[in-house]
Amino acid sequence: AGDLVKETIKVALEATTAFCESLSSEEKRKITIALSVGPWGAILADGSEYNGHYRSFKSKADLKSFHKQRISLFLEAIHEFRSTLPDHQLNVFQERIDFMILAETIPCQIEAEALIELLCEEQPIITQTGHFVFEDPLRFAI
Repeated sequence: AGDLVKETIKVALEATTAFCESLSSEEKRKITIALSVGPWGAILADGSEYNGHYRSFKSKADLKSFHKQRISLFLEAIHEFRSTLPDHQLNVFQERIDFMILAETIPCQIEAEALIELLCEEQPIITQTGHFVFEDPLRFAI
């Protein structure tokens, strides 16, 4: 599965680089490529990605490890692609392409804490944003 993920990211990088090269020098457009990181519960296929009630509870350390593996694939694919670019494309890549990690629909407070800690520890130079699920205005779904 890791190879498929990296290949998908490579295709996005190739298309984005080609598009950016087609822009005139007057166009100051930047393109953002985002990795969507969903909740651990999504792999359970039981609806727990919406309520945070994971049938087999994961510790914060386990959740960090799970998300780190997925985020690492994204970063490795970017690095590998970048290392293959000739200088003129590398300049386009560096000037016109940004990266973002999106934490989406995270319903579990422990998982949200794990992701935030991981992103602060491991990925401080990439833009990050999150979308969390709350039971009410003051509480996570779980």
